[in-house]
Amino acid sequence: MIRNITLLSLILMSLFQATAQHDGSLFYLDGDNRLATLDPNTANSTAISANAVSSGGLLPGTVAVDNEGGRLFFITSDAVQGEELVAVGLNTGEVIRISGLPIIPAFLEYHCLSGMLFALDEQNNLATIEPETGEVTVIAPLSQQSIDPSTATIDPYANRLFFINFGAISLQLVAVSTETGQVLTNFDIGDDISFRNMEYNCRDGQLYGLLDSEAAAFTRLDPQTGASTTLSGPIATNGFLAHSQSLNRNRQAYTFSGQDADGAVRLYTVSLFDGAILSQPAIGTEYFLNSSIAYANRCSAEADFGITVGCAGDTTRFANTSTPGASFLWNFGDPASGAANTSTEANPTHVYNNPGAYTITLIATDCGADTLSKEIEVPGLATAPFPDTTLACEDDFPLTLNARTDGATYLWQDGSADSTFIVESTDVPVAVSVEVTLGACTAEFSTFVARDEDANCPCLLVMPSAFTPNGDSHNDFFEPVERNCRIKAGSYTLRVYNRWGEMVFEGTDPDANGWDGAYKDEPAPAEVYFYTLKYISETDMGDVPGELQGDLTLLR
Repeated sequence: MIRNITLLSLILMSLFQATAQHDGSLFYLDGDNRLATLDPNTANSTAISANAVSSGGLLPGTVAVDNEGGRLFFITSDAVQGEELVAVGLNTGEVIRISGLPIIPAFLEYHCLSGMLFALDEQNNLATIEPETGEVTVIAPLSQQSIDPSTATIDPYANRLFFINFGAISLQLVAVSTETGQVLTNFDIGDDISFRNMEYNCRDGQLYGLLDSEAAAFTRLDPQTGASTTLSGPIATNGFLAHSQSLNRNRQAYTFSGQDADGAVRLYTVSLFDGAILSQPAIGTEYFLNSSIAYANRCSAEADFGITVGCAGDTTRFANTSTPGASFLWNFGDPASGAANTSTEANPTHVYNNPGAYTITLIATDCGADTLSKEIEVPGLATAPFPDTTLACEDDFPLTLNARTDGATYLWQDGSADSTFIVESTDVPVAVSVEVTLGACTAEFSTFVARDEDANCPCLLVMPSAFTPNGDSHNDFFEPVERNCRIKAGSYTLRVYNRWGEMVFEGTDPDANGWDGAYKDEPAPAEVYFYTLKYISETDMGDVPGELQGDLTLLR
């Protein structure tokens, strides 16, 4: 079953989830023929029906539950009406429909995958009953078998019907196909035992029932080998009732009715793991008027979960509320997280590093699987606005650190609240931090600002605004003042122009002297000139083009 949460599916699920309350409930017809629940721990009975749901007598072993459909079925026999299939609503206890039957079933079980009821009639024919109409279809005769109907039980996931057959020499554990009636397996299980009240457990693929040797011994049967394992006993030392059992898959427990050594009628619940008695409350003798009981097991797990959404970079938590669910597979809709995008934990956590919409999918498996998807919106900041360390070159100062995110507020370590922070060259090295708040999410980011190595920085050429070519060996040439420069060969060109636009100097060697103030071998007049400088700086990070221009004054 695959579900995706939308507005329409939410409306449909409100109806679907109404049946989830029945998981773990034990249903039966009370002494007034009303649909009722029986607490296996206390034996307290609570009527659901306001009135009797049938006037006929209940046929033993013919109570079945469709949990997903919210229905309980049973078959009654009446001298006037004959045999009738009755469907009652689990929520209301009201009769949904009554259908006449042409057969007298000795066994009834709901096949949750096919949506059909399966029955064995008085001639040991395997048949289906259509729940809506009561139409009976015979699959195959099992007349060669001598079947104990209290041991009949269905595995709907592999389409198998199990039962104990009274063979000529010994008891036999038989499995037949619910589709064809063909015998699939047949194992001798002994001739000195009486095995009754069998139930199939889809979680471990085993059969459970009671060995009847005056007192009951709770026993496991392996359908693959026919081997039996007695888990506990004796229980109900004064005997037990046929058809008085049901298996709770969620709790992994088996419940039946019997009498203790003092003759008290009790409702025994034992663990499937070790046969330990979990509860044994006394029950009234009127319970035995209608001994068949049924837990409302789901056909498969119902996947469901809650979400506590964290901000981007924080932890988002998932609360698994699947019913019941034996194993889980999560997909968080975040493929960028790699292997962390999936989990098999019952209640996992996940960190979404980026805000945005994500689709979470849970597959819950318990014999059958159910898939549920939900969408969430993760709020918060996309990424850190700057790295953990910021290295800057000299000409990068004053350095502007920008933490801007639309709609956010800021608090820097000095108490300022702008989106930017200015670092002067005299401040470094320095640690800078800022708290950025966006909606309900607050994140703190920090960076350590320091000067980068010279090899990583482009050279810094500074041109003087004036020079005095008077031969005093001080400021005699117009040339750049450099820091950490590696000028690429052939890339350097310095030109000087007079006020009429004539080029009075051109130099292409960064290692030679610059302009000496002469033009055509004559001293140039003291006045304002214009210069351009183009070059390429070589750094360990690659070539960096540079260009300068401006006015200069020649003084004499």
